[in-house]
Amino acid sequence: MPKTMMIAMLGVCLLGDPGFAAAQVNAPEPGPALATSLAAIHFKNELGKTMTLVEVQVTLDGAELPVVSNLSPDQDVVVFSGPITPGHHFVTTRVVCRGNGRGPVSYLKDYRWIATGNQVLTVPENRAVVYTLAARRLKGANFSWNKPIEILVRDRSSIVGEPFTN
Repeated sequence: MPKTMMIAMLGVCLLGDPGFAAAQVNAPEPGPALATSLAAIHFKNELGKTMTLVEVQVTLDGAELPVVSNLSPDQDVVVFSGPITPGHHFVTTRVVCRGNGRGPVSYLKDYRWIATGNQVLTVPENRAVVYTLAARRLKGANFSWNKPIEILVRDRSSIVGEPFTN
């Protein structure tokens, strides 16, 4: 039973006032949460020199952020910065890479890989947070050659001092 309905029934039982009950039943639902926190989301190319980053598409809670392309190795770019509601936020990252064809394996020059990642970023209330999404090339023998890229997230924020107020 909804909370407002229980309050209305309690009002009728205790006060005998149907007007009180009607006012509680027709009470407006709470509005959307206010953006009381700040967030910055970076993307960093950690693929190294053996792969070229063609493009990166990032969505935050289903909203597409600007597409990043031609990012040099170890370069970092901000894909989102601004006010955000506290709580959990769903981020999807899609990375398209191309082999550079270095060394004896030159046939990988025209090969393309697509990697996707889903992350949940948690934003505390009245705080500023900084997250970095990174595409990294897997090395060694314990990975699939069809999926040599992983997407990871790092929390670069540190909670220091008092919360800010708007």
